[in-house]
Amino acid sequence: MTTSRIPTGPTGVVLLPAPRATGDWFVIAWRLVQWNLFQVWRRVLTKVLLGILLGVFVLEVAVLVFASAASDASTSGSLGAIARAQLTFPLSISLTASYAGLMGVVLLSIIAGALVGGEYGFSTQRLALSRGVSRAQALAAQVGALAILAGGVVAALMALGALIGVTIGPALGGTPGAFSVGALPQLVSFWAATTLRLLVYSLIALFLATLGRSTAAGVGGALGFMVVEVIVSNVLLAIITFQRVVETRGGQVLTAPAGPTTQVLIGVLNGFVKTNADALGAAAQLGPLNLTGDTTISRLVGQLLAPPGTLQALLVLGLYAAALIGGSFLLVQRRDVRD
Repeated sequence: MTTSRIPTGPTGVVLLPAPRATGDWFVIAWRLVQWNLFQVWRRVLTKVLLGILLGVFVLEVAVLVFASAASDASTSGSLGAIARAQLTFPLSISLTASYAGLMGVVLLSIIAGALVGGEYGFSTQRLALSRGVSRAQALAAQVGALAILAGGVVAALMALGALIGVTIGPALGGTPGAFSVGALPQLVSFWAATTLRLLVYSLIALFLATLGRSTAAGVGGALGFMVVEVIVSNVLLAIITFQRVVETRGGQVLTAPAGPTTQVLIGVLNGFVKTNADALGAAAQLGPLNLTGDTTISRLVGQLLAPPGTLQALLVLGLYAAALIGGSFLLVQRRDVRD
């Protein structure tokens, strides 16, 4: 009869095999999602960015409160009336969602770049892959964590907007709008549209961090993409506007039919992430609740340029997300585990 010996080291310490990831594919992926969320929460960077997010928003609310108090809030269309309306439910929800679509996009992209780039900087991805985690599971966990973060940030800010809308707004003289059960689908679609905006931009940071295998590539590349997109889209919109405006008569902008060149420029502009995210958010605002307001700028833009439809915007953003995730997977799949 033979007996097996437990392997020991030189000092007599028992040597056990390294643990490996075993079990259902989705269970392992979900555990990795939880681990990524834990990493994000434990980072000092996350707490700093969260402080910036709330601090800048408090400053924005303070400016609106000052504008409402210092200006004539009784005259419709005045600065004070506009500021008071933005702080009153339901427009206060649009205020926070718009803020999430700007500052939230920037901060979540930084977190995405740091999360993915840190995997290469600290070689934790190499360790996970050597313990039985598949590359698809690792990538799916990163995407899942970013989706949860995007949805959580938007939901928290919209809840904060609702709270402001029933406290600060009425204190300044605003009258909150009536809420009904029929408004819930509108709020959910508005939340989903804003969340999708944050997710797509964070996926850009994920792809670039994977491509460059560093935090700097993800963060710098994503922020650079946003800046270039804003500049180019504004230039294209200005050219389209200049080509289509005929004259302004009685406060109404008269436009000419779009020529071949203008149609090409509109097609290019409608292919941007920002354009489709804006169009999807604008469509989600329509419903029982007045989440849009009635501004001269929105009417002018609507006359100058027909935005993409809801289905088109969903399709374009979905294609962006699929391309970014697919590109990231190809990069991870073709690399050696030791890279």
